[in-house]
Amino acid sequence: MSAQAFLFGFYPAEGSFEWLEGNFWQPVPVHATTPGEPDLLLKPTSTVCDLVKNRIKQQHEEQAKYFDIKYADLFDLLSEESGIANFSYNNMGKLSGVQLEHEGTLLSLMYAMGVANDRLVPFASSIIMEIFKDGSDYYVELLYRNDTTTPPYLLEIEGCQPCTVQKLLKRYGSVVVESYCQQQMLCGTPVQNCNGSPVSML
Repeated sequence: MSAQAFLFGFYPAEGSFEWLEGNFWQPVPVHATTPGEPDLLLKPTSTVCDLVKNRIKQQHEEQAKYFDIKYADLFDLLSEESGIANFSYNNMGKLSGVQLEHEGTLLSLMYAMGVANDRLVPFASSIIMEIFKDGSDYYVELLYRNDTTTPPYLLEIEGCQPCTVQKLLKRYGSVVVESYCQQQMLCGTPVQNCNGSPVSML
């Protein structure tokens, strides 16, 4: 894209090459690299370099020590609340369920779940699903944050208040895709010999 932008400036269409009045772009071929070889200009990290790998590892270890000290109180709280002993920077990935999406995908999810308010989703909004245990049952609360100056809003799931995990799964049974195979079949492109692990996807 950058190369095309440069070439647009270097070689504007003129005369008979101006294919659309007022538009001076013309197609100019770009050859960035030799086929089959890594392109160090386009992507310097496209080759394996032990020196760089070791330096990155060293920096990661230094960063982990720094954050373990700086956020010691937070990690103690996360250990207590999450049940993960000795919580630290290196095992932050164990807090599962974090997924980043575009605001359009978030809006689609809200409509699929029946909790949309017919308004656009601002950038950096989030839906937070909290699962907690009360007695022998697990319950779900759905929160929506679209502004950092106010607490998240509680989204009420129709027909599911209070909402156990089992009731939630039953409530959305018609819009849940259980596996990649099922998703492909719904798209009209069944996959042969697909025995992957079931994964629930709204």
